Amino acid sequence: MIDKFKTVIRPDNFKVQPSKALDELLSLEAEYGINTTDVLSETNTSIPERIVELWINTLDTYVLFDGCLTNLNHISK
Repeated sequence: MIDKFKTVIRPDNFKVQPSKALDELLSLEAEYGINTTDVLSETNTSIPERIVELWINTLDTYVLFDGCLTNLNHISK
């Protein structure tokens, strides 16, 4: 699938992604003290809606560029 996107997406994006998206996701997890999977599954969080939307869009980018989900969700409860 990623090879298909390489024909549509500028090649220089593959030099910064998925690491840039990973950094942003880890930063969000640390700032709000919650794992990405919890943000996706919980509808009642105190996180502003615009941040949740940013979080989801960043995760979409991370996955699109073959980011490994095991690098996320390391916040202990």
